[in-house]
Amino acid sequence: LKSQFGDEMHTSLLREFASLDGDQFFKVFDYLTEELTPEDKRSVYPQLVCWLTDCSNSDGTEGQAEADVVVQICERLSLDTEIERSSAAPVDPQVQDMEVRALNGHVGTVNDVCFSGDGTKMFSASEDRTVKAWDVSTGIESMSFEGFTAGVRSLECSQDGSRLFSGDRSGTLSVWDATTGKLLSSAMLPRRGGITSVDISLDGSRILVASEVNSLTLCNASDCSELQTFKTGGYGSTHDARYSRDGKLAVVGGDDKLVRLIDLANTTEVRTFKGHRDGVLAVRYSPDGAHILSGSRDNTLKLWDVATGNEVRTFEGHSFTVYGVCFSPDGKHILSGSLDHTVRLWSTESGAELLRHEQCSAGFGRLAFSPDGKHGAAGGSDYAVYLLASLVR
Repeated sequence: LKSQFGDEMHTSLLREFASLDGDQFFKVFDYLTEELTPEDKRSVYPQLVCWLTDCSNSDGTEGQAEADVVVQICERLSLDTEIERSSAAPVDPQVQDMEVRALNGHVGTVNDVCFSGDGTKMFSASEDRTVKAWDVSTGIESMSFEGFTAGVRSLECSQDGSRLFSGDRSGTLSVWDATTGKLLSSAMLPRRGGITSVDISLDGSRILVASEVNSLTLCNASDCSELQTFKTGGYGSTHDARYSRDGKLAVVGGDDKLVRLIDLANTTEVRTFKGHRDGVLAVRYSPDGAHILSGSRDNTLKLWDVATGNEVRTFEGHSFTVYGVCFSPDGKHILSGSLDHTVRLWSTESGAELLRHEQCSAGFGRLAFSPDGKHGAAGGSDYAVYLLASLVR
């Protein structure tokens, strides 16, 4: 861009370029970057997101055109895009296979999954603009939540299992009755781009929302009203954000390769965890709050000590982007899902890989453990939801 337009980033010509709609914008952008390799072009996207965000805020306008382009840029970085570049992981004959059941019903990539509080239901969010409920014991679809205008990126169930919280690519946050499928409330967050993750506080009163334009938003869980919004630092998208158990802190992962711990009361950064060599796509607190787990485009998972900020362990074995991570309820095991077509179960203490499922036709997104820790679920790019059985024997 600088070679074409000069060093000044807010000239009238650049403003005109930034305000183009998606199709026109990418015609120009693809022409300017036609000499770049796909990998090099991909590396430009996070900085481009930052620049467009700055443009949309520079004149005090809503910047809807820029926000729409940001959404499309992040779609280019989505699971569907990346899976085309993936390669299958090497098979280790010493690692046992998981017991897996594939549930079919979606007609788009399954981005996220979660269990009800009692573990009898599992919910899945998809690019097909639906959320589905499944009976865990039978694997039968019991309900479909309709009415979304964009692919659903993130999903979370309340502790009591009564409400379901979703975030989609349009930037809309929604609250649903988990038993009837009725929409209780929704709100489109202005100038936030698509929602990348949602998390509910332990008391069920607040929703933590991460977005593609490098921000966190705290919302009221009853009506989705915005309570507070702030930047997370760094550049590019914020891919995942999760509450600490007391709700005072949030752990955040994004394109800048860092894991950040943020005090939500004063929006200050408490600690930064450095070690990943590429963007961080998934973060989780351990059940006891002593550790943080992160998954990255550098193909690794890392375990961090919250008190010191030190890296405890790196889990290696995936051959491509780690898109999802989660702890078992007792913290003794870890699940990871990758675009290398595998889901893996690890020992938290030793770092050893215990179980694996390899699906030659699918990359895996976010995952979840059942409340009893015996089972798990993962979303697939082949449109299936995968129930992982007998993880703890």
